[in-house]
Amino acid sequence: MKNPITTTDSQEAFLQACQLRGYNAATILPDVSVLPEWMMRYIHSSIKRLVIAEGINNGRQRRPGEETVYFPVWNLTDNSSGLGFSLTHYVHWGASTFVGPRLEFFSREDSNFFGENFMDLHRDVVTLLPPVEAATAAEV
Repeated sequence: MKNPITTTDSQEAFLQACQLRGYNAATILPDVSVLPEWMMRYIHSSIKRLVIAEGINNGRQRRPGEETVYFPVWNLTDNSSGLGFSLTHYVHWGASTFVGPRLEFFSREDSNFFGENFMDLHRDVVTLLPPVEAATAAEV
């Protein structure tokens, strides 16, 4: 089945996927305006990734054990170790990520398309951290 998402722009892909799946793009994202900006980005980017993935898969869901599926892997850093699935044993350092079943694809091409594009959304979900507040003199 051909990938129906025709753009690599995350906002346009989100709008296309909403239209394909019958979602109202104006109401599918929750109002999280009471949260700090970094939390709002995390929540909205998470939902957008799920909707885009569902659009790429054209709503198709896997039956466990019946099909081969592909998961995207991202290198969101400029160093050779990357971010996802990087782990060192027997020391106090480690980093790992989990790609849930909603981000699985039925072809390597679709998985690569999703993994190579929409990097703004991937970064917001995987690496977005709260801003570090400057310590006040009283805290030091």
